[in-house]
Amino acid sequence: MLPNFAVLPPEVNSARVFAGAGSAPMLAAAAAWDDLASELHCAAMSFGSVTSGLVVGWWQGSASAAMVDAAASYIGWLSTSAAHAEGAAGLARAAVSVFEEALAATVHPAMVAANRAQVASLVASNLFGQNAPAIAALESLYECMWAQDVAAMAGYYVGASAVATQLASWLQRLQSIPGAASLDARLPSSAEAPMGVVRAVNSAIAANAAAAQTVGLVMGGSGTPIPSARYVELANALYMSGSVPGVIAQALFTPQGLYPVVVIKNLTFDSSVAQGAVILESAIRQQIAAGNNVTVFGYSQSATISSLVMANLAASADPPSPDELSFTLIGNPNNPNGGVATRFPGISFPSLGVTATGATPHNLYPTKIYTIEYDGVADFPRYPLNFVSTLNAIAGTYYVHSNYFILTPEQIDAAVPLTNTVGPTMTQYYIIRTENLPLLEPLRSVPIVGNPLANLVQPNLKVIVNLGYGDPAYGYSTSPPNVATPFGLFPEVSPVVIADALVAGTQQGIGDFAYDVSHLELPLPADGSTMPSTAPGSGTPVPPLSIDSLIDDLQVANRNLANTISKVAATSYATVLPTADIANAALTIVPSYNIHLFLEGIQQALKGDPMGLVNAVGYPLAADVALFTAAGGLQLLIIISAGRTIANDISAIVP
Repeated sequence: MLPNFAVLPPEVNSARVFAGAGSAPMLAAAAAWDDLASELHCAAMSFGSVTSGLVVGWWQGSASAAMVDAAASYIGWLSTSAAHAEGAAGLARAAVSVFEEALAATVHPAMVAANRAQVASLVASNLFGQNAPAIAALESLYECMWAQDVAAMAGYYVGASAVATQLASWLQRLQSIPGAASLDARLPSSAEAPMGVVRAVNSAIAANAAAAQTVGLVMGGSGTPIPSARYVELANALYMSGSVPGVIAQALFTPQGLYPVVVIKNLTFDSSVAQGAVILESAIRQQIAAGNNVTVFGYSQSATISSLVMANLAASADPPSPDELSFTLIGNPNNPNGGVATRFPGISFPSLGVTATGATPHNLYPTKIYTIEYDGVADFPRYPLNFVSTLNAIAGTYYVHSNYFILTPEQIDAAVPLTNTVGPTMTQYYIIRTENLPLLEPLRSVPIVGNPLANLVQPNLKVIVNLGYGDPAYGYSTSPPNVATPFGLFPEVSPVVIADALVAGTQQGIGDFAYDVSHLELPLPADGSTMPSTAPGSGTPVPPLSIDSLIDDLQVANRNLANTISKVAATSYATVLPTADIANAALTIVPSYNIHLFLEGIQQALKGDPMGLVNAVGYPLAADVALFTAAGGLQLLIIISAGRTIANDISAIVP
């Protein structure tokens, strides 16, 4: 069963934690395992004392020696079983510790209930909107409670999963007991055993063999902590099954928070990635311990999680082999040559909880990385000083980054493999070409003339956009895809090549515009005869108006108006904090990053690099173009989201 606490309100999560059985049953289990361990230790000591007393006493000779050898295995069995029981008791106590931490971190239900009661009271008395600020503050506190409960439950899930990975099946415990092999040797052969036993054993062997399968762990992207059945189906059919036939795909919960894009005051990107990495690593080790191979699917944020887990597993004391583990990543922010996290290595925005991690390892485990052209998250321009290209990438985060699951199998099969890798690699890189520039999508939405105008300017605009990637013919960097490539200043492209591309683009744009205009489909005028006609006085009779019904309607309208004002105020207030956090990053982190880039350029100049002084000035400018454009796009997205929410709230009371 998948955990669904990420989408549940604090009323539910808090009630579940505080109303449950608590830690008492697990503590009782730990005590029972301790008692069993003590009894087994006593039995081993008693048995050993008796046999040693016989040997040193009157019983001597070969029979005595044979008895001692036979008894030793039973003493070892008892001692090892006692150790296993002690281990089980320790794990039970560890589970208790994890639960107690989650309990302490969870908001008490009484606090949640008090918050909701205060909001209800203020809304009821909010006749003229005078309580809007107080309501907004309480709603903001409620969102903090929600985030706190989700974080507590996510920590509980991670901790409990870590404890569960240390549990071993009875068969594994039996195999670790001294003398187990000799006990197996004493089992009757198939000729000696009854046929029913033989069939049962053979069935068990077949079941164990069938259990050695490839399990696909499918994670969602930001805002999708629990992938739906349809999501898992598409991930498998479009991307996984082609390289791993017969994979058994299943959803894997990861927090997938991305403040402030997903939900106001939700988990930050860094916290969400850290928790997700623990969950994914635990799930991988569980499957491999069960004898299964694992293939991981990551999208956007979960691709970052996968990148971190690759490195963690490879550096661990017991790393999975490349035969046991593989990855498929789409929309990868850590794409070595194009991922936004790789273009700006090491940059961190504490106010937003976002840190750029390193490039996805390319030679640790078999990996396939799919990127849609102009996806601003996974295919960010290499030369962001080209403002048009940068603006197009920001538009691509909205119009392109979410399109990976609406592609057809034919489009994915037609993806361009990037084969110019450097050195040994286990990763295959693919680019899925995009026909239209994301920057022109708002123009295309204009009725009638939108598409013709967009097609008129797109060929030349595409040349300019593509120069931001280094080649006017491609909307992605054509340098080695497995080499981590940060942003640069100017592409090395001949002006003649650019001029030829613009001439060809002008001709294509005029031709496309002429074709579109000649094939315009103008909307037909409305036919008044199709409108329904009603005779005067016909229809349902109007019920008589009464004072009671009028007062009831006024009360309902007043209550709806107060609720709407409260919601609008809460939404407006909620946008202030992310706006302040974005401003904080722009005023503190960006200047610091500029100084860092400037000093790097000076250092290059002092070492004799003639481009050092150019880089000292140019790199901060290029970074500012990219970062401030991204900040503006993020703020615009927040405002649009808040505007939609406010419009929906207002439209609910307008007849």
